[in-house]
Amino acid sequence: MSSVSVRLYLKKDVLSEEPRELNKIGIDCDKDRLPYYSMDLLEDEFPEALQEFIEKVSIRSSTSMIASRKAGRYSYLTAKGFVEKISYNLIASLIMVTGPNFNDAKDLYFKILSGKILPSEDWEGKQISEWRSHLQKFRKVRG
Repeated sequence: MSSVSVRLYLKKDVLSEEPRELNKIGIDCDKDRLPYYSMDLLEDEFPEALQEFIEKVSIRSSTSMIASRKAGRYSYLTAKGFVEKISYNLIASLIMVTGPNFNDAKDLYFKILSGKILPSEDWEGKQISEWRSHLQKFRKVRG
C-alpha cells in the first residue's frame, strides 16, 4: 500500500505565532489558507500537542485493494468521507476522509479500508445497468 496523506488544518489563531517558528516544526503557513501540518498516517505518530489547535483533519489515499470498496459517501461519528473508483480494471480507489477530530477521521478511514462500514449514499446503483439495457434495446430497434 502507498502512503496515506494526512493534513491537520489548524485554527487561524495559530498564525499569531511567528511563522518562521511554525515552519521549523513543519507547519505550512500561508495567509490565504488555514495553516496545516502534514503527516503520513502509516509512518508518523499523531502530534498530540497540536490536538487543541486542530480545526479540520483531511486523510487521503489512492490504493489498489484486493477487495474493492463501494463508491459513495461514508460517515462515522463526526467524520465524513467518500470512495471514488479511479480505475475499474485495477480495482483502484481514492479514499478521502475529513472531520474536525483526528480519531474519528482515522477510525472512518480504517473502517472503509477494512470493509467494516457501508456507504450512507451508494454511488454504484442500478442506473448504469438500466441505461445499458435501454441502449441495447434502442440499438436493436434501430438495426
